Amino acid sequence: KHLPSEYFGRVVDVIQQYVTFILTQPGQNRSDASAAVLMLQTLWDANLEMGGIIPEWCFHNSAISQSDELQEHYRQWQQQQQSMVFSYCKYPFLLDAEAKRRLLSYDAQLHMESAMQEIMAQAMRQGLPPEEAFNTLLQIRVRRKFLLSDFCGQIWWRLQNRR
Repeated sequence: KHLPSEYFGRVVDVIQQYVTFILTQPGQNRSDASAAVLMLQTLWDANLEMGGIIPEWCFHNSAISQSDELQEHYRQWQQQQQSMVFSYCKYPFLLDAEAKRRLLSYDAQLHMESAMQEIMAQAMRQGLPPEEAFNTLLQIRVRRKFLLSDFCGQIWWRLQNRR
C-alpha cells in the first residue's frame, strides 16, 4: 500500500511510457491506452491519499496533452458526460497547463458559436435581418465619466434579459 517515492514514480513512469507508445506509434490500437489510463487514475488517487508521494506533474502525459484529437475528446466528453464513452478529459491529471488552456479556449469558442446561433435564430423568429440583431447586441452606450459601470451594467442587464 505504501511504496517509497522512487518505486511509485517508476510505476507511474512505465505506465506513462506505455500510453505514449500506444498513442505515438503507427499501427497501435489507441483504445489499448484506456486500460493504462484507468490504472493511472488508481495511482493518482493513491498518490493523493498518501499526501503526494510524487509531484502532480509526473502524471501529465505529453502525448495526450499535445494530441490533435484532444478537442474531439473534449467535445465528446461534453456531450456524453454521463455515459461510459472513454475520453482523456475525464482524467484532467493527464493534461498539462497548456493543454488545459487550449481546452478552455476551445470551450469559449464553442460557447460563442452557440450564442451566435441562438442570436441568429432569435432574429429569424422576430423577423429581423441578422445584421440588425448583431448591431443591437453589440451596441453599448456608455458615458465617459461612468465608462466601466455603464458597460458592466449593460452587459449584466443583457445577460439577465437574454431570453
